Amino acid sequence: MPDVEMRTEKAKLNKTMRRWDLALFTACAIIGFDSLAYTTSVGLGQAITWLIITFFIFLIPLGFLMSEATAAFPAEGGVYAWCRMTYGKLFGEITTFFYWISNPVWIGGTLTAVTIGVIDVFFTPSHPLGTAASIAVGLVYTWIVIILSIINLKYGKWTGNLGTIIKAVIMVVMAVLAIAFLARHGIPKGIAPASSYRPSVTGFLGIIGVICFLWFGFELQSSTGEEMINPQKDVARSIFIGGAITTFMYVVVMLCMLLVLKEKDLTAASGIPAAVQAVMADAVGSGTAKALGYFLGVLFILQYVSSGSIWLLGACRVQAVASLDGSAPRILGKFSKQGTPAVMAILSGIVSSVMCVIVFLVTSGSLKEFIGVMIALDTSLTVVVYVLLVPAIVRLRTTHPNVHRPFVVPGGAVGLWACAAITWILSVITCITLLWPGLLDNMLGHSYSITDSWGMSRLRFELMDLGTFAVLTLIAVGFWAYGRTQGAVAENAVIEGVVKEEA
Repeated sequence: MPDVEMRTEKAKLNKTMRRWDLALFTACAIIGFDSLAYTTSVGLGQAITWLIITFFIFLIPLGFLMSEATAAFPAEGGVYAWCRMTYGKLFGEITTFFYWISNPVWIGGTLTAVTIGVIDVFFTPSHPLGTAASIAVGLVYTWIVIILSIINLKYGKWTGNLGTIIKAVIMVVMAVLAIAFLARHGIPKGIAPASSYRPSVTGFLGIIGVICFLWFGFELQSSTGEEMINPQKDVARSIFIGGAITTFMYVVVMLCMLLVLKEKDLTAASGIPAAVQAVMADAVGSGTAKALGYFLGVLFILQYVSSGSIWLLGACRVQAVASLDGSAPRILGKFSKQGTPAVMAILSGIVSSVMCVIVFLVTSGSLKEFIGVMIALDTSLTVVVYVLLVPAIVRLRTTHPNVHRPFVVPGGAVGLWACAAITWILSVITCITLLWPGLLDNMLGHSYSITDSWGMSRLRFELMDLGTFAVLTLIAVGFWAYGRTQGAVAENAVIEGVVKEEA
């Protein structure tokens, strides 16, 4: 019986997530030093300007929306549950599939690449890793992430807790080194000029996709909805704590990079490690700098591991719940005795491993041009989820009006629609700028060259981007079609026992 199977698998879950676990989990998920480096290298000073602007017009509204939905509907696999409740299983599975698949692609592609970049900067600066070595390191990195994502959440949550602490240590070291460097040498020549901080339409269209990507992740904690101890009290506060931590770290790290690193040295694959390396010798001496470099290199790799495992931990739960609900092959919904979706994690590891091998064979170990395309693909896969998810959250007010909502978006219906409209519009703009770069620029009368921006022809870019989307959409529909043959689950079974009606 499908309903019985879902209850059996959910019975393996353990309530272990407290308020600070959720806050650090969220911060670790959102803070992406890999994307931050790319944003700074492309947007220069505008990167921090638009980061601050989008804090008010994107991050805060998004935080409100996710706080209301997660606290009111703390079901395991939150993203799937919300979409399934409002628009049905097919809509839920397409949203969920994109939410899940973006993570193994990101882990095997972008995160593996920036990990190699860290090794090249701190450990093998004179002998960068070749293709075979890069593949070997990438596969080791991938399966460490997989292992950490399938251990009991009681222990696995510390991946997020420690990951956020490690990111904070890196930020503090960067700030101290930058201050020491500036005190001794002043602002170096060749950094991003003051004029680059002035916001512009062209700058906005060029970096809005990655800027929004830097803020994604508030919904991730909802994937562990039935593993939270007190979601209705803890969710909203943890989201705002996590958002505050994230914003502070982003601003500090961006300023450190822009003030000490020359414009020509801002690179996506090794931007933040390069910024640290650039000032260490002058700040602490060459002998100490070498030892500090090894230490920081380990920290950078560990925080990339923590980011990957936290996202996979959540995304696999979302797809596993969808599978148990009959929206995908039910075998993918099996949870281990530890209460973790082991089958989905292993499948993710296989996808990431294939991605890693393909990436380094195609690029022959050269990451400079590849990083931008991979971040664009990762971001577009993720932002499509928000385009689909935000309307579902709004509709929950109509479909389930009597559910107790411990947190409500301020401003009543007007506030809800305003928050939804601004986040949805920015998400759509992000999709357009990433799926068909230059379209909005041309409509606004600005020149745009895809060859100059991406290093490839329009045909090749769209085959990689839109072609990938077409294939993944077909797979998602195939999952849904196969799931339908395995027996139906009762309506809204995914939220059974966790949604409270108003008295």
